[in-house]
Amino acid sequence: MQINKTYLIVGGLLLAMAGATAYLVMKAPRQPGSAATTTDPEGLAKPRALAFDKDGKLLIVDSKNNRIVVEKRDGSLVKRFGHLGTAKGDFREPCGIAIDSKGSVYVADTFYTLDPAGGLPWGRIQKFDDHYDFKALLSKPEDGPTNFFNPHTMAVDP
Repeated sequence: MQINKTYLIVGGLLLAMAGATAYLVMKAPRQPGSAATTTDPEGLAKPRALAFDKDGKLLIVDSKNNRIVVEKRDGSLVKRFGHLGTAKGDFREPCGIAIDSKGSVYVADTFYTLDPAGGLPWGRIQKFDDHYDFKALLSKPEDGPTNFFNPHTMAVDP
């Protein structure tokens, strides 16, 4: 049986499978809400989505750490990008990721307008190039109904 890039996340356990590349990742949580990576001692906090880039690297949405973690096939850390904030390239609990055929990475920045005093979770979609550098904001810059409401998942057409 051949599996062509199938992804699965179950609770705190993160699984990724890509049959054609023989890539398998299973990361059991060290503590509730945290999963260890092979070379990232900080671990993951609420991993919510996975995607493979055109070179076979695994991108993990590390939601509570407000970043994306990029790993090679052997589990070694390539890069982390993003941190808590509302500027371009920053995140507030990202939840979704998709990669197009050219290697551009799209991230659903789910709660970027949510403040501690309350407020609606207007989100945005951010685009990064294949080197994970910010390229574009795919929503309007003002908060409110012109943006995405709480985006969690997405997909791109090849």
